[in-house]
Amino acid sequence: MKRLHKKLHSQSGASILLALLMFLICVMAAASVLAAAASNAGKAMSNRAEQQKYLTLSSALQLVCDELMAAEYQGKYRLYEWDVETTTVETIDPDPVNPVKITTVTTESFFYCEQSEGTYSKGDLNAIPLLQEGLEEELDEIFSRQFTDRGTGYKALDPINLQPSTMRTLTVTLDTDSLDEYGYPKPGSVPADYEVSNVVTVEMVLNHETRHITLTAWLGTGVKPPAASTMIAELVAVEGTAPVLDYAPAGRKTLPEGETMPPPGKKQMEINDKEVTVEVTYRTEDDSTILYTEKIAGEPGHTPMKWKLNWIKKGEG
Repeated sequence: MKRLHKKLHSQSGASILLALLMFLICVMAAASVLAAAASNAGKAMSNRAEQQKYLTLSSALQLVCDELMAAEYQGKYRLYEWDVETTTVETIDPDPVNPVKITTVTTESFFYCEQSEGTYSKGDLNAIPLLQEGLEEELDEIFSRQFTDRGTGYKALDPINLQPSTMRTLTVTLDTDSLDEYGYPKPGSVPADYEVSNVVTVEMVLNHETRHITLTAWLGTGVKPPAASTMIAELVAVEGTAPVLDYAPAGRKTLPEGETMPPPGKKQMEINDKEVTVEVTYRTEDDSTILYTEKIAGEPGHTPMKWKLNWIKKGEG
């Protein structure tokens, strides 16, 4: 130690070089420590930002899922059932005192089934007003295919001309105060590169075959990023709740092509010297002045169509 001390205090060139070398070693060691600390701080902020991206996207998806799971849909149709009783009186002996007449009575039963607009309830939640806009029409469109598949005697709503699945895009703005416990990196609290937007774009697609709903979320309002930067959720239709056109004609006939439903009441006429009385009677469960019965698909005992959350996961890619 005495020799080292002596060399460090020596005025010779070799001693000065040795001192500079030791100073350089100390500076490099300090720089390494500072670099490691800065790197760890950057990693911590990066990890914090990634965690918050996950929390932000999953929170937005959960909010949308809660809205959709509170909704219910019921398909509806109008059922027309009527009987046509035709009484024909034919005079076979026109004797003025004792005419001979033959009376023939025939009854035919008909039906006509017409889809009406369904009932779509949003439940008690309505935090995202535009989320479910148009869903009722799209669900009616899916239900209408059961009418077109049956053919004569069944009429669907006027075509809505939807694609097999309609894509909707909406924006969700989260309240960052509710995320403070997770250390939400608000603007100004961290470097700009680590800030996380509280605005989320959610893309929603209703599959017309399965009636499942797929939600894809990403940060900001820009174009859809690669799958790895998104989060996806799937809601599935609760089994047994999809509307079913369950009407059975039970021997009733459909109208001949080109004919329309006759008005109710009695009509008398003379055809080929025969007295003909035609009485049309509509069968309805409601007021007798209403010619149809409003039916809910699948009733009695049918549960309105609902959805439940299947999973939420990070996009893959």
